[in-house]
Order: sequence, then structure tokens, then C-alpha cells
Amino acid sequence: MSNQKQQVKEAVMVALAEYADAPLRAHGFIRRATTVNYGRALPESTQSIDIGLEHSPRDNLHAAAVLYPWLTVVIPSVERVVLEMSGGNLAMTAGSVSTLRQPIELVSPKETGARWFLYQPDSVAAAVQSAVEYFQKWLLPFLDMYSSPRQLLLMDEESGDRVLHDTNHFLRVIAAAVLCNDCGVAKMLLDSKFGRPTMRRRYVAVFDYVEKEARRPLSS
Repeated sequence: MSNQKQQVKEAVMVALAEYADAPLRAHGFIRRATTVNYGRALPESTQSIDIGLEHSPRDNLHAAAVLYPWLTVVIPSVERVVLEMSGGNLAMTAGSVSTLRQPIELVSPKETGARWFLYQPDSVAAAVQSAVEYFQKWLLPFLDMYSSPRQLLLMDEESGDRVLHDTNHFLRVIAAAVLCNDCGVAKMLLDSKFGRPTMRRRYVAVFDYVEKEARRPLSS
């Protein structure tokens, strides 16, 4: 790592310690002193915020770096069902083992933005403070609502553009529906998102799994 990059990272960690650690700790997020990542463990999931420090951003040649945070959510029960549905075929999920991973900017209105440019060292504190304000207004409420299979299912109905609607996402929603004993929703999603002949052939194991679960008697 170049001297400038190291200086930028150190300045960011100092600012995080001063302005971000305490408010995020109040929500259960802990940062190890040598990293720029935060994580918390909830009853049904683990969540992390990767501050995402990018150096020499191409879209702003005057900036030394930019803060571009990402979020990650892992709901183990959902990931277990996804693995079962795919028959252990990781290619079906492009190797993804996260229930959700995306830039945090998606959780707020598009015009809000969630990238903070860093120029001189004295600009770092203001950038981190602005990021914390964003976390408190947009990110933390979103993560509070995306922490269990039931919440994932509800979020899919209400999220709009706040979640990446890709194949991995829909597989997780289907898995959450199965876990919530709502195979009717799972089958509806399968038909609408994977119903084309080529997709149906590729995801036939998922169709078979959901059909089998739909026939399974509900436990009392």
C-alpha cells in the first residue's frame, strides 16, 4: 500500500473511532480497531457494513479517495434452504453465500447518494459524520427490517428499488417463503421469475424442491 493510501486509511479509521463507533455500537455494530468494517449478530442473521474505501476515484480526479459503503446480510436458515433447493449446485447461485450484498446507496431515494469524497485530511471527519447521518436515517432502519426470513418476505413486497432484484434475490425470497410455510408464494415467484422454458430447465431442482415442500404436512 502506498504512503498516501495508508495515510487516507488511517485518517478514516481515526474519524470512524471518533464519530461512527459509538452511534453504530448503540445498534449492536462493532468495528475491530484495525478495520473499516462493522458487524453485528442478531437472533436470525448476521449483518455487516463495509465502509468500502476506494482510492483515486475516476469520476472525481481531485479526490484522493471515496467512501462507498456496502451492506451484507446473511440469514443462515435461508442459505440452508437455498443450498438444499439447488442440490448443492453453487453455480446456480453464482457462488453467492450472502442473503443480500449490495451498495448501501440502494436503500435510500436515488437522489440521496451514498458516496463521500475525501480530499485533504481535514475533509475526512466531515465525510464520516455525513455518512453516519445517512446510516441513521436510511441504512439502520433498513437493516432492522431485513433480519429474518419473515422480514425478508415482507421486504420483497415493500422494498421497491431498495433491494437488487436479481436471480440470487428471488431464490432467497423463495427460500424464505418455504421457511414461512408459504409455498403458495414460493410457487408463484417460481412461475413468474423462472417460468420460461430455459429457466425452468436450469432451475428444475428448485421447482421439484418447492413442490415437495408444498406436499409436506405442516408440523403442529
